[in-house]
Amino acid sequence: MQSTLLKVVLVDVLVLVGGAGRLLAQGEIQVNRAGSSLGGALKQEIVVNVDNLSALLGKTPAGKQPVLFLDGREIKGVFGAPRVPPAPGQPGVLVFKLERNADNRDAWKPLLSQPTFAPKSVSLSVGVPDAGPERTTLTDFQLTVLHGWWFALWSFGIVIAGLLFVHPKTGGGLRSMLRESGPLPAGAPAGATAAYSLGRCQMAFWFVLVVAAYILLYMVTWDMDTVTQGTLALIGISAGTAFSGALVDTSKNAAMVTERTQLNAELAAAAPPNAARQAEINSRILEINKQTDTPLHISWVSDLLTDANGISLHRMQVFVWTIVLGVIFAVTVYNDLLMPDFSATLLGLMGISSGTYVGFKFPENKN
Repeated sequence: MQSTLLKVVLVDVLVLVGGAGRLLAQGEIQVNRAGSSLGGALKQEIVVNVDNLSALLGKTPAGKQPVLFLDGREIKGVFGAPRVPPAPGQPGVLVFKLERNADNRDAWKPLLSQPTFAPKSVSLSVGVPDAGPERTTLTDFQLTVLHGWWFALWSFGIVIAGLLFVHPKTGGGLRSMLRESGPLPAGAPAGATAAYSLGRCQMAFWFVLVVAAYILLYMVTWDMDTVTQGTLALIGISAGTAFSGALVDTSKNAAMVTERTQLNAELAAAAPPNAARQAEINSRILEINKQTDTPLHISWVSDLLTDANGISLHRMQVFVWTIVLGVIFAVTVYNDLLMPDFSATLLGLMGISSGTYVGFKFPENKN
């Protein structure tokens, strides 16, 4: 009697304490560390050795299979198929393929968010669909979120692109895509370059940020459909700002060139010459030359924020909102593994800032 009672108490204590070597209660279903995969990643197959697998299969509804649980979360759609039919009361092996789909994205989100190169230690178990997990002793399953070799490959490509951008033979042509267009003014110092364009730099900023986010999300989630409507709208706003700004500059230059041609014709036809009118015409031609000449590069910040009158509020507004939304975009991608879908209010604010910038370019003094 005492011996039987001692055995029952011993089993109960071992069940409570847990561990790889504990005794099993009769009919208990449990993941066995021995023979199970100790790590894995999305798109990989893992094997899970289950004690008393036949009992688990018996609890599973007809037409369904056992499902995987990670950190107590059911990974819907990730079902385990027995490698071989298990004998009653004996251990057996389930094979799972780690997949991320529309049904289990919420479950994967806390497991994959804030990716690092070091694997994340999570608990692993199995169970019946739409029910809780069975008891598990595999509490340190190593989930690989970010593959170092894959990240290194993409980083190598980015480094090559960066070297091309700064190399003196190729970087000048690449950097010129971000600068104001048009010939430099006569008498410009040797080695002078055109100023950077706020509209073009904003467009390049969102292009690089979205491409980097897309690559990161694909490396972590294997999802190719990660560009949201809000992200698409931001790219459209930045492209529209750059295009509209260039269009304003072109139209202003065309009107001023026409005026300069007319003034030069008036000077040539003046007989006898009127000194006061000649001085007025020459002053106006000089002003037209200043406004049609391409601004010279001073510094990146100065090019983006200033015109001939100093720092411009409309330029500062576009610059600040671009940086603020860019930081929010990057943090959201890292923490939530998705590109943010900015509200219509924020997109409208960005559109108003860009529209104000374009509108103020008409009276803006370039040089």
